Amino acid sequence: MEVYCTRPNCPNPENTISSEYLNSNNAKQEIYCAICNMPLILQERFVALSFLGSGGFGRTFKAQDLHFPYKKRVIKQLHPITNHGQILTSKDLKQREEMFRKEAITLENLCHARIPRLLDFFTKDVEAKTGHVQSFFYLVQDYIEGENLDKELNARLSRPEPRKFLENEVINILKEILNILKYIHNPDDTNGVIYIHRDIKPANIMRSSTNNRLYLIDFGAVKQILQGLEVETTSIVLDSRFAPPEQFRGQKLSPASDLYATATTCLCLLTGNKNPNQLLEESSLRDIVTVSDQNFAKALDMMLKHKSINRPQSAQEVLNILSGEPDPDSLATQIPDSDPPPQPRMLSKFLDWVRQLPRRWRLIISLGFSFLLGIASTVAFTVIFSPKPSVPLHFAKYFSRGEESLIAQLNAKAVDQSCKKAYNLKQEGMKAFKKASLSGNNNDFQEAYSKFTESIAMVRASSQNSCISDPETFIYQYNSKVAQATSARNLPTIAVVIPNMPEDNIALEILRGVAQVLQEQDTNLPLFQILLASHNNIDQEVKKLAGLISDQNIPEEFNYFNKSQILGVIGRYTSKYLFNQNTSIQQNVEGVGEIYGKKQLVLIAPTSTVTRTINSQLRITNQGRYLHRYVFRTAYDDSIAASNLSTYVWDDLKINNVLIIYDSKDIYSQSLAVEFQSKLIDKNKEGNYDLCDVSASINNALFCKNKLKNSEIQALMLAAPNVNYNEYLDIIRRVTRRKVQIFAGDNLYKPIQISANKITIAVSFHADNAKKSFNDKTEELWGIRKVSWRTMTSYDAAQVFVQALKNNNNLTRQSIFNKLNDQENFFAPGATTEVRFDENHDRKAVTDVGVLVQLNKSNPNSDDNSDEYGFTLWERPEINNP
Repeated sequence: MEVYCTRPNCPNPENTISSEYLNSNNAKQEIYCAICNMPLILQERFVALSFLGSGGFGRTFKAQDLHFPYKKRVIKQLHPITNHGQILTSKDLKQREEMFRKEAITLENLCHARIPRLLDFFTKDVEAKTGHVQSFFYLVQDYIEGENLDKELNARLSRPEPRKFLENEVINILKEILNILKYIHNPDDTNGVIYIHRDIKPANIMRSSTNNRLYLIDFGAVKQILQGLEVETTSIVLDSRFAPPEQFRGQKLSPASDLYATATTCLCLLTGNKNPNQLLEESSLRDIVTVSDQNFAKALDMMLKHKSINRPQSAQEVLNILSGEPDPDSLATQIPDSDPPPQPRMLSKFLDWVRQLPRRWRLIISLGFSFLLGIASTVAFTVIFSPKPSVPLHFAKYFSRGEESLIAQLNAKAVDQSCKKAYNLKQEGMKAFKKASLSGNNNDFQEAYSKFTESIAMVRASSQNSCISDPETFIYQYNSKVAQATSARNLPTIAVVIPNMPEDNIALEILRGVAQVLQEQDTNLPLFQILLASHNNIDQEVKKLAGLISDQNIPEEFNYFNKSQILGVIGRYTSKYLFNQNTSIQQNVEGVGEIYGKKQLVLIAPTSTVTRTINSQLRITNQGRYLHRYVFRTAYDDSIAASNLSTYVWDDLKINNVLIIYDSKDIYSQSLAVEFQSKLIDKNKEGNYDLCDVSASINNALFCKNKLKNSEIQALMLAAPNVNYNEYLDIIRRVTRRKVQIFAGDNLYKPIQISANKITIAVSFHADNAKKSFNDKTEELWGIRKVSWRTMTSYDAAQVFVQALKNNNNLTRQSIFNKLNDQENFFAPGATTEVRFDENHDRKAVTDVGVLVQLNKSNPNSDDNSDEYGFTLWERPEINNP
């Protein structure tokens, strides 16, 4: 079969490879272009078959997926060039690379039938004939068989009797695109983010030849707006023929910007003119085109208004115009210039009631209420009510006590029928819990408890444990049980904050630890209830979420839980968000630890390990970071990890030449790398322990990768940050064939699908050192006997709050802090040893706190030899005793 080389300058990219060999095991590592020696199989899975085309950003290829031979894919390769064929400047190149990454992130977050799925996003480093390493960026999507509307228009115009699109055809196209825009513009559908496409035009609308449906493609210019926050005013113009006026002026963008580009697209299809903006400059819309459908004419006229504010503000408004129907909810779909005005709780309840009424009644009430509100709001509400700070209502979807799933993707795609039934029972349980939260009726809570219990039982009964045991269901089961207690309304709350990152298991690891502690509690005499919160890795969103929790201001909180005080937080925050930081760009960047600390709310961080600096007078020290005293941690810090690794490197292996790769812009990476180098130098001042900073620069990354070729390097230390995980796996691949020892911190404690038996990682704990009762319980609950260290530290964090609440007659935030601050008397049972805190509120270093594990590829599925991710404990007592 024909296989296409993806190296941009390959003189003869067509290669012929037999199908049998292409699908063989050896081929995945050994097939290269016959001309330029470029690997032809990407990610051991994707093979380019033919070249589809190129644009300003890159090139696209039709491809085959070796995992699914009958599925065709699209490979998009970043290869930005100017219109004149010259390579862009370094500044332009960096901007294009960032947009390419943003496109991949956007596609990963969007889930719509008319937006092609993202299957993979990766970087391929290949050595050129000159000896330099070239980096190629790729993303892979589902392939839509068909043509875009630009090519379809060209085909129509090139016929012997040229014809443009008919009016009814364009109306149908408009409706299809509006329904896609309604999804990407709606924060309720997209985790609180409004996506502005910014490059809508005929070439970016594909028509499928199999079902004749339209698909919106090319999200490389997408703009993300967090609802309720100020919109950045920087912009770009990719195609001036279709872009709205505000995009040219670098002004604030909104969904109305995409609606303008959609209207110019319609104008292009109706007239056949490829520059509709020029047409509009020279003539009015009515002079350019005449349409018979007056609703369609009105829609185009409104969408093409020069000022964004004068256009419809949502796709739904335009759909209503096309149908001739007014939209009483249109104001609610607008993007405000600032946060919406504060809403008193009584008003929130009233609006909740109104939303449940039929559309006709909502229209009547909205008109009447708008009139009354203008008269009464400034007088009555100001005098009578004391509203809380403004809360964007879309944040309500990030909180749940049992009403909604924050890890819905876990079992939503289950194939096994028993798993589907278990997931449906969980859905029924959440529906009952929501009803109970509104009514306060114990019978409704009992129904929720029964449904959650049935769901758990069905998962356990599934054949060969085919269903994933869901810790969220256990937490909701617990909440629905304790809610039936007479004191439940006043029962305190512990908030558990997890990352909304479907691509890894960290959220599950945290929830497993918390849920396991709940299983050990007496639900007839409960100490607390749980509030789950989920955040994306968006700086403003993470801090806003922390502010809502610390202010006890949970949006759309149900009445039943209003009196429950939040007395503590378990939060999986990376150190980037946890610490205050002092940077050269902005002084004293406040972390979430500071946000919680200001409200005297204890935060236990089970996964943070960056060495802390406390200086109550200076706050930000000359070391550039500060962690608030209300932050306690149940994992050891990087100094212990560095000590264990350095002892192994020098005392056992006698290695004196180590390359330490790290990212100076990441607080965790910098902390681990500097601690490791310092401890190695203390042990052996004659050694060569170089730091190589990859930072955010591609040139830096290539420089570090080139240094790996130095034959004198005996070991490689990867202080990997929380981002660019695949980049570090690629570095590991480069040295696996050499006798190079690989060391890393706990960030690389993840599934590593590489045949490398020389990876040693420093982690807080390993299940081999856990109590037998703990391991027995993890196997019973999750079907995993050796869970990750993150589950163990989260378990310990939950146990700390259990002990802080026990026999506490003064349940306040301050009393919780005072208990944990008592170094002499406070302790809590842990998965391995007791949890005690030192004067800095970090975990005291005792036996078995801080161990080394090694990747075991000999038998990664063995219950005796490996843990959840294929690592085994490296036994050496003197290292395990700091």
